[in-house]
Amino acid sequence: MRGLGLNKPQPYEPARARRRDEDEDVDPGELAVSEIISDQRKPIVDFESVSWTELDALCDHFGAALIWASEDRPDLLKMASRWLAIIKLMRPEFLDGWNVKVARRLEFRLLDALAGQDPLQTGDFFRRPLFWVRSCLTHWQLGQRGWSLIYVMRQNSVGSITNQEIGALHHKTRQAANKLIQDFKDNFSGIKNLAMRGEETRKRCQRAQIS
Repeated sequence: MRGLGLNKPQPYEPARARRRDEDEDVDPGELAVSEIISDQRKPIVDFESVSWTELDALCDHFGAALIWASEDRPDLLKMASRWLAIIKLMRPEFLDGWNVKVARRLEFRLLDALAGQDPLQTGDFFRRPLFWVRSCLTHWQLGQRGWSLIYVMRQNSVGSITNQEIGALHHKTRQAANKLIQDFKDNFSGIKNLAMRGEETRKRCQRAQIS
């Protein structure tokens, strides 16, 4: 506890407290640990490796995959199957060691959604969040992790699904779903900096920056 700086009272943060109002039963101890973890997070992508124009294009491309994966709000097994297709096209080496077969029809549908850019390039840029989704043992877990990533990175574009609805997909509570969502946030920094927004919104932001 002393090594982690948890042997003393943690500072009260009103803004963080308000943000947690809808999750009253979250363990305060977990929140304190998450503060320590947040200092050790990795950037979700290598922002410095691309220009702003390239970042926009890569985010739009990855966002198209997330929208495709969440069409019709699939259950966890269907979501898992769609994520297998995403991983196969964007980061196929992450499937090494998994005895799975990706449906060709899903690959073709995803390719249609991703028209215009190399999926491998996008997968290399988003390799860290893709690896987080892949870091599981079952299809159920893959579906849960896929939904959790979408909830954080593209929530407004997929009908604003709630963590309670994600938990219900596997007969879990809202708190159980929120724990995995929080794990994703605790692993990465810079999530809010991603240009995961629509074309018109991005153009308005660019015009505002120019003016």
